[in-house]
Amino acid sequence: MTPTPHDALFKWTFGQPAHAAGALSQALPAALAARIDFGSLKLQPGSFIDEALAASHSDLLFTARLKQTSLSLYVLFEHQSSTHPLMAPRLLAYMVRIWQRHLERHPEATHLPAILPVVLHHDATCWSAAVSFQDLVDAPPATLALMAEHVPQFRFVLDDISKEEDDALRARAMTALGRLVLWCFRLARDPRDLEARLSAWREVLREVRQAPEGVAALERVWHYIFIVVDPSEPEKLLPRLLAAAGPEFKRRW
Repeated sequence: MTPTPHDALFKWTFGQPAHAAGALSQALPAALAARIDFGSLKLQPGSFIDEALAASHSDLLFTARLKQTSLSLYVLFEHQSSTHPLMAPRLLAYMVRIWQRHLERHPEATHLPAILPVVLHHDATCWSAAVSFQDLVDAPPATLALMAEHVPQFRFVLDDISKEEDDALRARAMTALGRLVLWCFRLARDPRDLEARLSAWREVLREVRQAPEGVAALERVWHYIFIVVDPSEPEKLLPRLLAAAGPEFKRRW
């Protein structure tokens, strides 16, 4: 049970470390991504956090090692299909829960693990809310400057794909399924646009199908498209999509 089909496909795809690693490494600043061993990325079960966070199906929590150290960090991966005006305090609440659970499991700890909050956003319009916590604090700038040492200060990493071009998405250093899912997130609301552009993604579709469990992955993508598009004549849309995808797909379905 998931709140939206976007959340369902996000969690199913990027809940797999192989697909999440590419998405996260592309979203983070290059210098920071270079310090993280994405091969060590490990999904943490929802019960590791608490019931409040586990109930939010659009959140994924990973651990990963920092290269050339014995240290690990958490990566909180959040999905948003629309702009959330108070995203920063929402993430801060999640982060505090993660630290609390960490301390419960490690009562001897004297330091807190680092947490990287990352938000993947897709919508008809670009993200329009603050990405910095301090930008939401309601105080005059001069007063806020004096309070700076006493107010939480962080900004989450925003990967806003709402206006990213197809060529840029296809060029991302990610798994084929990860790239295809991002493209569907951005475009699947318009079946005509999706159908018109799908032929340019034939190589990506072929790569997805040839991967282990690839046919099942594509079936999930087709299912997502039908839920989101909600076509008036679904029996006519699927043959058109499969024709645009290429003759080998038309034969399979």
